Amino acid sequence: MLKISGSTLTDIIRNEKELSFLMGVRLLEHFELSIDEFLSLLSREEIDRKALSSIKFFEKKKRKEHRVG
Repeated sequence: MLKISGSTLTDIIRNEKELSFLMGVRLLEHFELSIDEFLSLLSREEIDRKALSSIKFFEKKKRKEHRVG
């Protein structure tokens, strides 16, 4: 249904990658949910959080600074 590889799915399950917008739309279609219905299920914290790639970038930067400093 998502039209992705097994390795991409594994990365998503492991929180190493996030769903793309297109994958999200495919999920909404599959479960017959509108975007508004989906958004009503999310907390404000989840909507406002940084993207996983940004979180990982800053964690990596912090580890690097810790090793140097």
